[in-house]
Amino acid sequence: MTDIVIVDASKTPIEVSFTVAQGLQGASGYVPPLVFNFTTNDWILNAGQYELDVIHSFNIKYPRVNIKDDADNELFIDYIPITNNLIRLYLPLEPECRFNGKVIVGI
Repeated sequence: MTDIVIVDASKTPIEVSFTVAQGLQGASGYVPPLVFNFTTNDWILNAGQYELDVIHSFNIKYPRVNIKDDADNELFIDYIPITNNLIRLYLPLEPECRFNGKVIVGI
């Protein structure tokens, strides 16, 4: 099983709910994407901005990342930094724009 852990700035895991979404056919068979729900309280204030880290173990350079708000609207972000198995979302401190939603990570 592939694990994804959302952590705060100190790398402490954040408790999230988990569901499996429709998956894709990967090179070694069916690999379902993983879905993690988060709330506005899960965004961590760091150096004048909010951050939300998603750590996964797919071990691929370019995972498919979808972000949706709590009304299931897909959000489009210009740039999502991905380093190894870490996906980090950023939001500015002002204006307040943290949101409840979900991150969907797949191959």
